[in-house]
Formats: sequence, structure tokens, C-alpha cells
Amino acid sequence: MNRKYVFLLSLLTCLLFFSLSAQSQERTIGIKTNALYWGAMTPNLGVEMSMGRKWSLSVDGMYAPWTFKNNKKYLGWAIQPELRWWCCQAFTRHYVGIHYHYARYNIGEEMYRRDGHLMGGGISYGYIWVINDRWNIDFNVGVGYARLEYDKFAQKCNKLVEERARNYWGPTKAGVTFVYKIHY
Repeated sequence: MNRKYVFLLSLLTCLLFFSLSAQSQERTIGIKTNALYWGAMTPNLGVEMSMGRKWSLSVDGMYAPWTFKNNKKYLGWAIQPELRWWCCQAFTRHYVGIHYHYARYNIGEEMYRRDGHLMGGGISYGYIWVINDRWNIDFNVGVGYARLEYDKFAQKCNKLVEERARNYWGPTKAGVTFVYKIHY
């Protein structure tokens, strides 16, 4: 399926669920960051919004701006929206989710550089540890699928060596995420 159609379908789904949130009486927005990504030198920020008592929509974004000596690079960005169903109520205890992910990357090693993108989706499980009315810690894992398409270049002459596509099944997300909640 064309990436544009997948993106538009995802956007329309998000808008539908945002419109459902108008029916909720007490709403919560969480501003969050994943400590595991920071440990991998990947700045990240996310927003999560409750949509009724047992549903929320989370959107996480990551950005890696690193260039090192000898043309080694770790550049890229990613976005990962996720629809969550909570066993008790939003932002409390256990949840299961369905997530989508899209990323652009440019990773350079000593001999080669890979420039490409990935997209896919999966399912996730998480548990929120409530610290107080404003702070939570979200522990989560996810598995699923990703399609990687990239061009491989020789570092010395920037010559295209091969075009490649791969299918990946396995872990697609993990997090120890600090969440600051705003109630309105």
C-alpha cells in the first residue's frame, strides 16, 4: 500500500478518536519523555490525551541529530502514534495498545551509509505506576512489523552500492517513560 494512503488513513483515524474525546467530561493530557531513548542519545517527546474513561491516544516523536568523526552519522526522526485501551481508567495501571510507526534515517558507518525509511505497526502492553496526581511512570513494550527500505552508499565516494528492502518482525517499542499530567 502506498505510504501516503497509510499516513492519511492513520491521520483520519486519529481525528476520529480525537472527536470522540469531546464526549469525555474530565480530560487529561500527558506530556512525556522516554528515558530509554535518552539513554540511546535520542531526544524524544510525546503527548497523550484521554478519550473517555478507558481510551487514550498517544503520539511520540524522536529525533537523532548526531554526526561524528570520519563521516559517521546517526541522523533521523520517527513518529509513533498509539491507541490505548485501559483496563481500569486512562492513565491508571494496565493498558494494551495498537501502534503505528514511521521513521526516516541516515546512518553512516566506516565503510557504508544507509539512507532510508521504515514503517509498520504492532501491539503493545504497558503498566502505569502512579506517583501522584501529576506524575506517572509508564513501563511498556511492543512487538510488531516494520518494512525497511534504504539505499546503501559507499562512504568514500558516496556511490550507490545497492537499494534494499527488508521485512522485520520483533520488538518495535520499549519504554520507561516519565509522564506529567494536566487535567482540564
